[in-house]
Amino acid sequence: MKAPIRRADPREPLVAAMIGEHLAEMAPTAPSDSRHAYPAAALSEAGIALYAAEHQGRPVALGALHFFAPGRAELKSMRTDVAHRGQGLGRSMLDHLIDVARRGGIREILLETGTHPQFAPARAMYAAAGFEPCAPFDGYCEDPHSVYLRLGLAVVDAQGYTSKIVTSEGR
Repeated sequence: MKAPIRRADPREPLVAAMIGEHLAEMAPTAPSDSRHAYPAAALSEAGIALYAAEHQGRPVALGALHFFAPGRAELKSMRTDVAHRGQGLGRSMLDHLIDVARRGGIREILLETGTHPQFAPARAMYAAAGFEPCAPFDGYCEDPHSVYLRLGLAVVDAQGYTSKIVTSEGR
């Protein structure tokens, strides 16, 4: 399924409702101190760009980038509406966010996701997109309920040459 993706405001009623559904769905997957999904207020903060894919005027997928350090961003709040899962919307959103990051000079996208079986499809999607396991980052710590992943992005210079970014971790 194709759905146009646009920049979204987490205070929009339908977007806020979807964020609330996301938080409610995460509740049984881990203790509260191991759940790292952002509420709508946090998604409104500077340095965070939220996007929504829409179908028939309603958000059906969400995703955000948190630009937390020069050249680095964290993928946040990935969600596809339950009724629209399995139709490629999550991957479409992921590809969009990777493109936004690349165009914005981001060289590394990181993310935290859960170990609960509910997150298995998301982990498979991230692996298929090239994300690899990494150490906790930006204030996260080892947690049996969390998996940390990273994707190094290629940089295209002014002459059109592409180079893969290698981080200080040697990846």
